Amino acid sequence: MPGIVDYLARYPAMEVSALLVDRVANLLEEGLDVGVRIGELPDSSMRAIGVGRVRRMVYAAPAKR
Repeated sequence: MPGIVDYLARYPAMEVSALLVDRVANLLEEGLDVGVRIGELPDSSMRAIGVGRVRRMVYAAPAKR
């Protein structure tokens, strides 16, 4: 979010909207300019740059007695 806030402060005429989905979206079909994905990019005509890492963790609560 800080990057988006900084971008909008620098370019106030721009608008940013977000589409948060739990599926692989086709950027062209859905009219999207930028996508943020977690995982490997399959062979495609899209370009990708790494912006961070995700560490997966499993959490649990003790069973109720």
